[in-house]
Parts: sequence; C-alpha cells; structure tokens
Amino acid sequence: MSQPMVESLSEEARECLRYAEEHARQAKQANRPNLREGFLEMGRRWLRLAHSYRFAQQRKRFGSDR
Repeated sequence: MSQPMVESLSEEARECLRYAEEHARQAKQANRPNLREGFLEMGRRWLRLAHSYRFAQQRKRFGSDR
C-alpha cells in the first residue's frame, strides 16, 4: 500500500491493517493447517473492517462536499 494512501486513512482503518498484517505473519509461521487458516480468516476480517472504515470515511467526505 502506498504511503500517501495509508496517511489518508483513519486511525481505525490503519489499526485494522496492522492487525491484518500481523495475522498474515502469524499464518506464515503457523505449523498446523487449522491454525494457519484461522489466522488467515482473522486477517481477512480485519481487512474487511478496514475497507468498511475507508468507505465510511469517503462517504463522509463526499457528504461534506455537497
């Protein structure tokens, strides 16, 4: 992700992305398939939440431009 894009995200969205990255790292280190899949699923959930925050932020900006 490019630096300007990250800087424009809310603190909540950035935190979600940090958690997603951490879960991806844990998935790579997991030695059992069920643990690996669990970490990957949690990472996907954090990414979805980050996207939700980003969407809400964009929507709020769009509404304030009107």
